[in-house]
Amino acid sequence: MRKPLSRLGILLLLSFLFHPLAAQDVHFSQYVASPLTLNPANSGDYEGAWRAMAIYRSQWAAISTPYESVALGYEKKFERFSGGLVFINDRTGDVRLNSNKLYANAAFVKPLGGLQMRLGAQLGIAHKYVDVNSLSYPNQFNNGTGEFDPDLPNGENNLENSILYPDLNLGLMLKRSGQTFSPFLGLSVFHVTHPNESFSGGTSRLPMRTNVNAGLRWKMSEQLAVVPEILYSHHAKAHELLVGSYAYYYLAPNAFKARSLFAGGELRTGLGRNTDAAIFIVGVEVQKIRLGFSYDSNVSQLSEATNQQGGFEVSLIYTGFTSVPEQFQIPCDRY
Repeated sequence: MRKPLSRLGILLLLSFLFHPLAAQDVHFSQYVASPLTLNPANSGDYEGAWRAMAIYRSQWAAISTPYESVALGYEKKFERFSGGLVFINDRTGDVRLNSNKLYANAAFVKPLGGLQMRLGAQLGIAHKYVDVNSLSYPNQFNNGTGEFDPDLPNGENNLENSILYPDLNLGLMLKRSGQTFSPFLGLSVFHVTHPNESFSGGTSRLPMRTNVNAGLRWKMSEQLAVVPEILYSHHAKAHELLVGSYAYYYLAPNAFKARSLFAGGELRTGLGRNTDAAIFIVGVEVQKIRLGFSYDSNVSQLSEATNQQGGFEVSLIYTGFTSVPEQFQIPCDRY
């Protein structure tokens, strides 16, 4: 006999089916390692000809079936234009809601005074599926036995197992490159068209989600750079703020061909609610590869149930360089 749905699972299921919830969008602590899910305008903002990225997150394993998120991305530069694809999969534990999204990403870069301005867009399709019959409902509680009986009708005949809808995201990025300080500011808006994601056949419009991220890269010496930054997210009535910093230590030539080591920390807060998590990040850059690991230590009131266990992430970015030599001119005197 199937076990009853946990209290957390019931709340999340109701939120998904009847009212949009900010947490249903993909949620990464290493957001700098997932640039295309942070802001469509981040496309092309790297040194190289093309870039591929992958990131995996698992959380809440201490209190339920883990919630897992995966994002994959590929992009390529074409002078001032860049394009690529983004795929996102999100699986929500005991609720068994599976979300898949595939976007085509495009961005355009234009010099603006001493700044570099990027405009980006993502247009794609979202598919969400929930195994309605695998869950337990109040109508299936057998008062005679005091247990849930899956053979009893659930009374939810109007629910659909899956929905499919188009989605549009937009972004803007401003950046200034300097010898010592390189500040940046990004703004992105997701679900611009307010798609309908109701499983009940009615209308439940998904509100727009807004991200604002800002920071600067401070090159303190030839061996050390510090990158403090913040990320503010707003979705419906939910607010979230991540404040943190990375430190990069650049290595001398070595047998492992490692270019740098990095470490950082972040604090996630709900702005008016309990502080959610303290986040610890470490990683290494080896030739064209950037590999990162992070762990969320839960510090909210939920920590009593999780024993301060939140989630972990692993990220991988590979940057490819063109094999076509750049054109240049060599002055030659004529005699």
